[in-house]
Amino acid sequence: MTIEEHSLTTTENAYEVAKIIREKGGGKVGVLSMAYHLLRPRENAMKVFEQAFREQGLPAPVPVFTEEILRDFWKGKADVFHAFYQSPRSGFLWPADQIYERLIKGESLAGLKPIKAVE
Repeated sequence: MTIEEHSLTTTENAYEVAKIIREKGGGKVGVLSMAYHLLRPRENAMKVFEQAFREQGLPAPVPVFTEEILRDFWKGKADVFHAFYQSPRSGFLWPADQIYERLIKGESLAGLKPIKAVE
């Protein structure tokens, strides 16, 4: 695992990580963050990382959702995420019930979309 700690934005982080991965010889990469950050419409972190990796000649990274890792660590604690997502995140209201159901069933959060933008 490599942690890039110097960037101040998602875009800076994506390009710095892509450079690090290229220097280390490439390979499969996962981007770890919460669903609301990886999938948000205004700045979809996965799209930013895919672009940065493409420019470095690397395969696209895969999303690794913090919620899925913690769900497995905190057996039976999907209600924590349900409560978390009932409030807007990154300017959007996310489908808390759908997130809860997917976590309970052991399904991926990939492809989730927010319900609506909020001010």
